[in-house]
Amino acid sequence: MVTVPLHPSSLTANVILQYPLSRGSSHIKSQDPGEPPLIDPNYLMHPFDAWLLAQGGKQIRKIMAQDAFKDIILDEQYPGPSVQTQEQWEESIRKRASTSYHPIGTCSMLPQSESGVVDPQLRVYGTQNLRVVDASILPVQLTSHPAMTVYAIAEKAAEMILNQ
Repeated sequence: MVTVPLHPSSLTANVILQYPLSRGSSHIKSQDPGEPPLIDPNYLMHPFDAWLLAQGGKQIRKIMAQDAFKDIILDEQYPGPSVQTQEQWEESIRKRASTSYHPIGTCSMLPQSESGVVDPQLRVYGTQNLRVVDASILPVQLTSHPAMTVYAIAEKAAEMILNQ
């Protein structure tokens, strides 16, 4: 995470990778429910993810260089004007990229043959009386905040449970 001292009239522009190709994992370490799981987000492991974030950074730099911003932008704090090549961009991104804190997919609703964890009724494969009702059932990232989608999942789950 980058911490940049901000002037009271600062401007910040960020690039967010909504559909990463990198895939992380989460695994249970023990049968003790108090033991935290082993989580590996595996950020930027697919080369395309870093490449695409670099393209976004370059585009932001072009936008901020437009005449409309010349009286507003005093200087570039991150990654800094010395970053010019694709390799420099990707190195900077790998050092400083962070999450948008909306992970999904750890219990994807997919066929079990495709690494799915829950069926269309939100039941965990291979168990009885166990459902998952949260953002972890989503197999792909959303381009919006997940709250409303999770509310809809919860309402549908309640309906399914009441009608069983």
